[in-house]
Amino acid sequence: MSVILRNVKYDFRTKNQQRRILKGVNLDVKQGEFCSIYGPSGSGKTTLLQIIATLLHPFEGDRILFSKPYTNNCEQKELDNVRSRIGYLFQSPYIPHNLKIIEYLTLQAEISGVGLRTARENVISLSKSLDMFEFLQKKPSELSGGEKQRIALIGVLIKDVDLLLLDEPTGSMDFENKESLWDIISEKRNSNLTIIAVSHDDLLKNKTDRSFRLQHGVLK
Repeated sequence: MSVILRNVKYDFRTKNQQRRILKGVNLDVKQGEFCSIYGPSGSGKTTLLQIIATLLHPFEGDRILFSKPYTNNCEQKELDNVRSRIGYLFQSPYIPHNLKIIEYLTLQAEISGVGLRTARENVISLSKSLDMFEFLQKKPSELSGGEKQRIALIGVLIKDVDLLLLDEPTGSMDFENKESLWDIISEKRNSNLTIIAVSHDDLLKNKTDRSFRLQHGVLK
């Protein structure tokens, strides 16, 4: 299994209130599976994804990634190691405003360990697949929300990871670009890559192996 969650609970806390968002989530995702998670706004989908990514820690329950448990008391080195195997696309991705898109994407590719020439080739190939080649010489301020989302997705896909986590990746896209994006993600699948996507997009249901609904703090 790539991802196992057992009775995971999480509370949202502010100065004046505490509310339990996740009330006992159980999830088993096999290596190479493509799964989607649906649910109303505020149901805890992003929180759940961030727990899987080790960006948040559950208040209760067990989290097992790649056959190894990751508790709240993990050493930073352990977290850094597992995070290097995870690609995470945020709902509102940050792209440095001072870099051209091609500079940002090439940097992302180089971080994953490939050489400069291969990095550039991979950037160009993926940008053409997502109809973003013409934007490579632009800066983030010149792009729309949907265009930034596609650039951020290229930055995630270009890395060699074992688990891909996507938080509403098509939120700012039209139908044609949504279809193209899901096709590209599906093509990236292989026996080793596991994908979990949080989305309201009905197109996704026809692309994934399994779909779950997060409601009242549990997965169904």
